[in-house]
Amino acid sequence: MSSKNLIDPVLSDVPLCTVKGVTHRVRSIMSALEKETWLPIALRSMAVEGFMSIQNEVNEFGLDISELTLQVNSIAYALFSYEDRLTESEVAAKIKLFNEELTAISGNS
Repeated sequence: MSSKNLIDPVLSDVPLCTVKGVTHRVRSIMSALEKETWLPIALRSMAVEGFMSIQNEVNEFGLDISELTLQVNSIAYALFSYEDRLTESEVAAKIKLFNEELTAISGNS
């Protein structure tokens, strides 16, 4: 699945380094999780818990790009163990894209 197909037109106008940008991306991933019921339950559970936690922290404490990058990176890393089953997953593609965006912003390579 190409990254171009995953860019929500609304998101392209919302900078990632804002609470609104993070909220839009988290909602987009959560929406995709609702549709992809075929994903392994452990992966779905971990992603839902992780992104709900991220959203709560961003809402409560504000935006800390370095902490957000670490959290999304750990979720993206968990995808590697399922990689062969996720080639057609919108969820996996969106998480990877979110992780790449954050890594670029935070300067972590």
